[in-house]
Amino acid sequence: MLISPVTYQGGKQRLAIQIIETMAVPKAATFFDLCCGSGAVSLALVERGHDPTRICMVDQGPWGLFWESVGTGQFDMQRFREVAALLPDDPKAIKTVIERLHRETPAPSDVPYVFLLLQAAAIGGTAVSIENGRWKRGSGYRDFWLPTETSSRRSHVNPMMPMPETIITRVAEIVERMKGVGAACGDAALTRVGARAARGYDAFAYIDPQYEGTTGYPYSIDAVATAKAIGCPCWVSEGRALSEGAVCLSKGRSKGGITGERKKAANEEWLSPFSMDGNDG
Repeated sequence: MLISPVTYQGGKQRLAIQIIETMAVPKAATFFDLCCGSGAVSLALVERGHDPTRICMVDQGPWGLFWESVGTGQFDMQRFREVAALLPDDPKAIKTVIERLHRETPAPSDVPYVFLLLQAAAIGGTAVSIENGRWKRGSGYRDFWLPTETSSRRSHVNPMMPMPETIITRVAEIVERMKGVGAACGDAALTRVGARAARGYDAFAYIDPQYEGTTGYPYSIDAVATAKAIGCPCWVSEGRALSEGAVCLSKGRSKGGITGERKKAANEEWLSPFSMDGNDG
């Protein structure tokens, strides 16, 4: 089964099926996945039988580089295994190696491989980016955690989500089944040109931008302006309704944190449609 390689803040793995069923994208359609991140929606489409060559994935961060290497067939699983082998078997020692990888300047060809490991280790799945050839993170990296006698949580917490063996398995499946996907590392708004060129065909778009009031993302986009200008039916994810006909996919979850006791308001997930004539709904 196709699953996003690693945990990512705002990733849509849990909602991907709801999203594609709400959008009702025909199998013959060209699909634009903008601000695609960990790619949960595109992966769900392919799992449902969509041809990856009819999908265009765009992200400004290292995710864009990863998907681009997958689509062109340049992602080297052997090299990824070699990079992952730098991590020790002892989970208590993983953070030390992750921190060292973060401090090092990666060879350009190794960015997608190192990125997946750093992203899996980021606390809360916050975005790991690269700026001027150096890694940049929105938070720290995870420690291996064991419960104490007074902890409400009784199971341990791993320093990566998921752990390296699982990441390798997921990526191998992605590399095999997503080859041929059109992908780019760049500004999602630039795909307006491509979407307008597809006006004569069935074309659909989905934007999953940085949500209002959230932090930790190094990139942003005016999702509503892009959706109205993109030239084909487009849906936008956000924590509130953005147009008439918006669908509430989830009321969210109110628990979280290492102990499972953190109290906060549940986050809503909305999917808002924008028509190809630029009007809402």
